[in-house]
Amino acid sequence: MNVLKLWKLYRLYHHLTKGGTMFDGYKTYLCAIGIGLAATAHALGFIDDATYQTLIGILGAGGLAALRAGVAK
Repeated sequence: MNVLKLWKLYRLYHHLTKGGTMFDGYKTYLCAIGIGLAATAHALGFIDDATYQTLIGILGAGGLAALRAGVAK
């Protein structure tokens, strides 16, 4: 990956996270939807137990962080 692509990626990240983001107010819901999709994929046998537990851990922590940030506002 060259420096120009990294710079453009950084600028996009900075633009999305500066002030309000396009997901402002919806991050907790997106994490909940992700948990539902992971549970469905696990129940249907698309992902194994280790992957499921990892996804639930990441999405659960993300949901709690989003909830904490929402309460702080």
